[in-house]
Amino acid sequence: MDLWLLERNFLHTLLEPKLSAVRTRSLRYLKNPRVRFVLAGGVNTLFGWGLFLVLLQFPFPLWLVLALANVGAILFNFHSIGRWAFRAKVGLGQGIRFLFAYLLLYVLNLAALHWAKDAGISLVLASGALIPPMALLSYALNRLFVFRGG
Repeated sequence: MDLWLLERNFLHTLLEPKLSAVRTRSLRYLKNPRVRFVLAGGVNTLFGWGLFLVLLQFPFPLWLVLALANVGAILFNFHSIGRWAFRAKVGLGQGIRFLFAYLLLYVLNLAALHWAKDAGISLVLASGALIPPMALLSYALNRLFVFRGG
């Protein structure tokens, strides 16, 4: 038992400075709104895409599947992006601009998915491939239009 404690204390002494530096660096990164946006976006993306994939299992038209998935994602995203990623006060003005930004994202996403469907590309693959460009556009719209100065 004493040997175990000795080994544990040795490892703790050896690793603690490195772990402390990693924690400090990690916390410093979280001060950057781009990093917070990416993290929030990852959670939001998994939620929205997961909802989209579940809804694809029902006999709904594509526009309705995408609309329902977007409504669910918008409700989930508004607070995580506004309050956490941009640390902004969220109110009616931001809510309206957020809806307009997501309406634009919806229209562009729908057009791209229809193009993919007409081209014979799997909607699962197409929706996954659209995540990076939609995320970049979403960041730009939220940063410059919705949560200005956040």
